[in-house]
Amino acid sequence: MWRSSGRSRLCTIRAIFAAVLFCGGLAAPAAIAHGREDAYILSFGNSMTVSSVSIDEYENLRGGRSGDFFWFRRAGRTYLVEDPAMLKQARALFAPLRALDPEREDLRRRQEALDDRQQELDQREEEVDRRLDVDGADDDEDGDAVAPSTLSDADRHELEQEMSEIRARQREVQAADRDLERVERDLDAREDAIERDAEAKLWALIDEAIQKGVAKPI
Repeated sequence: MWRSSGRSRLCTIRAIFAAVLFCGGLAAPAAIAHGREDAYILSFGNSMTVSSVSIDEYENLRGGRSGDFFWFRRAGRTYLVEDPAMLKQARALFAPLRALDPEREDLRRRQEALDDRQQELDQREEEVDRRLDVDGADDDEDGDAVAPSTLSDADRHELEQEMSEIRARQREVQAADRDLERVERDLDAREDAIERDAEAKLWALIDEAIQKGVAKPI
């Protein structure tokens, strides 16, 4: 299953489908009929939830339709639901998933801040390492003599102390990164559980919509 909102668009629709839907994105429990999976698109406002839909199907449906709609393919036939009550009921199934969005956003911010910190430390390490290597060598890689050291013992000691502090900070960042990885795994597991439950209920709702005639064959 793939969810999208209007808050952020970092890549094109085709890229999203290629990266997510076609490369291991979570799909709904699907029955195969005439070689085609059961699938759906639930579009509500500027957000949507999509599963097992081809690029062409998505673009044809989304491009030629405005407003909220619920399209699905079941047992080889395609249907459309535009009934507001049914749409609201379908969307409500994914409310627990949307409730995790603040946690996901907070995790993203923390990961970005940690990445920035790691990059800063790496740059400092490279600079200190360069100064120590260049200044402390008597010969270059070809064995040719190079300029004698210009660092005093005190300066060298200070640089070595700085390098020690940098590496200590790097270990702290690595430990924090492992903590965030655990947070991410826990969040992923919770999302997966919510998705499985929501999609199971959604397919039951789809069958009900077909039986009641709320879902119109197209």
